[in-house]
Amino acid sequence: MLEWVGSSIWLGYLGIFLGLLLCGLGLPLPEDILLITAGYLTYIHGWNLYGMVLVALSGVLIGDATIFWLGRRFGREIVNVRLFNRWMSPKRIEKTERFFERYGEKTVFFARFLPGLRAPTYLIAGTMRFDFPLFLLLDGLAALISVPTVVYLAFHFGDDIAAARTHIRKVIYGAALLVLLYILVEIRRRRRKPI
Repeated sequence: MLEWVGSSIWLGYLGIFLGLLLCGLGLPLPEDILLITAGYLTYIHGWNLYGMVLVALSGVLIGDATIFWLGRRFGREIVNVRLFNRWMSPKRIEKTERFFERYGEKTVFFARFLPGLRAPTYLIAGTMRFDFPLFLLLDGLAALISVPTVVYLAFHFGDDIAAARTHIRKVIYGAALLVLLYILVEIRRRRRKPI
């Protein structure tokens, strides 16, 4: 996969951008993995580090803004959509809203550093009619810290990542197998549930 994406700088940029955009929309893939991939691809192919950081920042911020606007447009009703109700239970919404009421603007800034809570937090910010320019400012400031840092570190330690590649592949295959097993167990469990 990395070889295919890495065969062209434009495919690499597009793949990283779209992946980060989808992460912003709640794709169950840690954003940091894509940022590390961005830094690694930049390292092994000799791409422009600043260009990759700009592409990554764009994907992150557009994804975050999109989930915010979905929340703003559809309000709490969006959690009734199957795609969203898997990771946004009514209890989680209430908890996030209370967190917003207590910590306000800090919530938007610090959510960037809490994987798994970014998309739900930004969705709730939209449903709560949080000020969009302020949202963009706080999210942008946090992204200006996290995105370049992760991409640069992956770029800087490219040799070590290349050496660990075979082990990483085993971990990825193992994780994929665990996800597949989980899905099969869930399907079986749901079939057994009485209606």
